[in-house]
Amino acid sequence: MDGSEPASTLACAGVFTTLAIIFSAMRLYSRAIIVRSVHVDDVLVVFAVMCSIALTTLIIFQAYNGLGKHQDTLPHNQAINFFKGIYGGSIVYSIGMLFTQTTFLFQYRNFFIGKWLRRSTDAMIVIVTLEGIGTTLALAFQCLPVGNRYIWDPYAPPVSCINYTAFWFFSALFNVVSSLVICALPLPLINSLRLPKRQKRWLLFVFALGFFTCIASGVRIVGLYISVQHSENDTSYYYCPAATWSSLEMNIGIICSCMPTIKPIVDRVFPELLHEPTRPMPPLRRITPAAGVNGLAGQPVDNGVPLTDKSLGTSAESSSVPTPKKHFEDV
Repeated sequence: MDGSEPASTLACAGVFTTLAIIFSAMRLYSRAIIVRSVHVDDVLVVFAVMCSIALTTLIIFQAYNGLGKHQDTLPHNQAINFFKGIYGGSIVYSIGMLFTQTTFLFQYRNFFIGKWLRRSTDAMIVIVTLEGIGTTLALAFQCLPVGNRYIWDPYAPPVSCINYTAFWFFSALFNVVSSLVICALPLPLINSLRLPKRQKRWLLFVFALGFFTCIASGVRIVGLYISVQHSENDTSYYYCPAATWSSLEMNIGIICSCMPTIKPIVDRVFPELLHEPTRPMPPLRRITPAAGVNGLAGQPVDNGVPLTDKSLGTSAESSSVPTPKKHFEDV
């Protein structure tokens, strides 16, 4: 490895963490300043961004202590620091993914009122939360006795630890499956909403973006496999793909979770982007026919058709498409 891969890891982590911060700031501005309605999901995304920043900081720490270098060339203290970075990064990643996925789910509870979707969302919140807490505790206490140096000292005598390879692949596979379920949950309901075409396309687009998180989760499994295959003798040299895709997965999830909430900002900057163009009404030729001819005497008509409130479309009953509920105006 010539040093380009650690540089790429740092660049990806830095760029996407910055994008996650920007989109989260736009989300909070939209919710707190424009809409003036802050919800649980807006608080959760703040914690997710904090975890993203912490993970990027730990990746920088790993790079400073030998990421991309052969493990047998590292001084003992530097190798210990590198594995401490991995230990801390894995815990931060687990917590960050918990906040990221629950941000999506609590967001669904605010946007949608369908009974089936709310029950499915509540079930996923419980499942994701329990798995996230369990994974975090397993990572924190992966070896006995707790706090043993073997966790971060490759030269310490082995102790009783969990099956790290099996654990990581189970956790990564769970993230892929749960991300797929979370992304797919709202799509049928969005497609059935009676919304203007542009707003419906916007909603489908921004929620479908969440599938990029699934792609990142899948690619991360490959990176973990490469790292685990060499975990006994050269982790520092082969850990770059795992570090890169762990950061990308979390940050892409944060960005995608913020996309549906920035519509008020898009409306201000591009006011015609998400709204259907209004069609001008044709000119009316007002004629007052004799009584009993195509209408009532003295009633305005257009080409012989009486212009009642209903024919003008001013009655609420004249609309074939009901107005969407208020919470969709801010999506």
